[in-house]
Amino acid sequence: MELFIENLKNIVNLKTNFEDKKINFVFGISGSGKSAIANALTCENINEYVRVGTSIEKFKILVDGNERNINQFAVYDEKQVDNLNLYSEDGSDAYEIIFSNNESYIEAVNEFEKVVSKLNNHKNRLMDHQRIITKLLDSQSIKKLTAKGELPKTADVNKILDIHSKNSSDSLNKAIDYGQDKVGWLKKGKDFEEFKNKICPFCEKELTDGRIQVVNDISNIDSKFFKVIESDKSIYDELKIPKPDYFDISALKEHSTLMITYVIILNDLVTINDFLELVNIEDFDPKKLSKIKVSKDFEEMFSEVYAIVQETNDNLETIKKQLSNIKYQMKTIISKNINGINNTLKYMGIKYKIVERPIKPNEKRASFLLKHINETQNDVNQVSFLSTGEKNILALIFFMIKNQRKNLIIDDPASSFDEYRRKIIFNYIKKNFKKRTVIVLSHDEVFSKFAIKAKYMERNTDIGIIKFMSNYDGNPKMLDITLDDYKSLDNFIRSKLAVTDNYLSQIINCRLLLEIECQSLGKTNAEYGYLSAIIHGTNVNEIEKFLLDNNILEMDLLALIKNKCGIDLPKLNEVTKDMLKMDDLTNYEKVFCLRENEKDPVIKSEMSELIHLNDRLAICLNPYKFDTFSPYLFDRINGGK
Repeated sequence: MELFIENLKNIVNLKTNFEDKKINFVFGISGSGKSAIANALTCENINEYVRVGTSIEKFKILVDGNERNINQFAVYDEKQVDNLNLYSEDGSDAYEIIFSNNESYIEAVNEFEKVVSKLNNHKNRLMDHQRIITKLLDSQSIKKLTAKGELPKTADVNKILDIHSKNSSDSLNKAIDYGQDKVGWLKKGKDFEEFKNKICPFCEKELTDGRIQVVNDISNIDSKFFKVIESDKSIYDELKIPKPDYFDISALKEHSTLMITYVIILNDLVTINDFLELVNIEDFDPKKLSKIKVSKDFEEMFSEVYAIVQETNDNLETIKKQLSNIKYQMKTIISKNINGINNTLKYMGIKYKIVERPIKPNEKRASFLLKHINETQNDVNQVSFLSTGEKNILALIFFMIKNQRKNLIIDDPASSFDEYRRKIIFNYIKKNFKKRTVIVLSHDEVFSKFAIKAKYMERNTDIGIIKFMSNYDGNPKMLDITLDDYKSLDNFIRSKLAVTDNYLSQIINCRLLLEIECQSLGKTNAEYGYLSAIIHGTNVNEIEKFLLDNNILEMDLLALIKNKCGIDLPKLNEVTKDMLKMDDLTNYEKVFCLRENEKDPVIKSEMSELIHLNDRLAICLNPYKFDTFSPYLFDRINGGK
């Protein structure tokens, strides 16, 4: 994969390559532009990162010569740690984590669906009917039949029949003519004292006995009557049945019979649809599966489906075996994934474990708990108890599992861990990269060490490019790191001495070798002091006095240096000013010459770290080839103020 970046963050121009379907490593100090690579490949609002002072027209990102596709990559960074709490909640993230690598489960489900495919082909139609009939019955206040197979008294049709039994047709017709609002108004009028005295409380006219009887009859009608009469007929249209005539007793009785039929058919539909959903019910025991029983009413309404139901019943034993296999595959996959996560946590010394909770495969949703290994309570989630380092590890594990179908960018995966945990994290990435293109960005040198060992010593073909990234002027350098670039500092120094004929370079590197010796002895010696004095720019007379005070001849001292460093150095009186020029020195060597005159305490401290080998590992990256200085020190070395 070729990546081209122009004017993004602190990068003016970068063109580099990564090996496809391998793990690539980029090591560099902070500020070198590693995170800009992650942004370039994954950031949605990338225009926000256009280099300061540059117009959007001069900004460009190309991947293999084309516009980038941010959906191809997922990035691990500090945001993944911030989102860690969300993974344990009920949702798709948790499902992907604990139900990944589920090919065998999907295969088992497909086999089940083949056997019930004919029935499944009608699933949408049956579910649609189930929805419509449920809607109709709900609108009729019908939930289920009584023990005698009748509609409940609370059903609308029964309430209307009851209203008919208590009121005349004339009263019902007048009520409809008046409308619910006017009937309600009449009901309120009856409560006034005037009405009891046969006076209309609203117009104050005298009421006849006939009028009073009409008011009493109408006001006794249940308000349910109006609600049912005025109900929407669209639900009836969906089922292609007529809305009942609520003024016709025989029509209402026919409607009651029809509603009983629909309750029976609804139960049949629920039975069939539940059967098809058995694959998604985690705690269902397939051994308890029995034949689908449907009514004669169902047979008449869905004759084609009825025949398929009978065929499905004939295959019941096969279906039981397939459902059992589905449950087995589900439990096996979940157990394997959770055990894999928990084992990684154990090896990392993290005393927590993942505990599964009910999973919903049909919805692709799941949840889990994170508990301390000694926790005895069941329903407790202790994600918030994790330390920052523990959260980093768990977030990385979840990230790699959750994004198995994407290429990955892993930005500083373990910079705050000891070498043992870093090695485990490195091995975890190596084991679980699943032939994806992975780019590991780190300012931690140890990851490039692990990668070098895996690629060149273990012959691991999954390791791609290993590069060192530096960026001091906006145009990053991407240098290949090879096996020869990791040696002891002693080896690098002797290799440099073997090829340099620059006097100042020889002095510096001899002094470095002697410093290694002095560190092991716990004290300095005359050779070390002599070379240090030259590097410090000490006056020749003072150096000669130093030799005299130590009762040693310069020629004897130079012989000692040759014996230890393999270099013939000239006497001080043979050294010219031209021999002390820094033009041909590496940046690493220039530090030694510049330190003595450095006034800035921060810069001087960084220089001292290099000169006195502080924090220098036994096996290190070649300091003559790779510049690991801060930009501040780099500018000073190269003539900046």
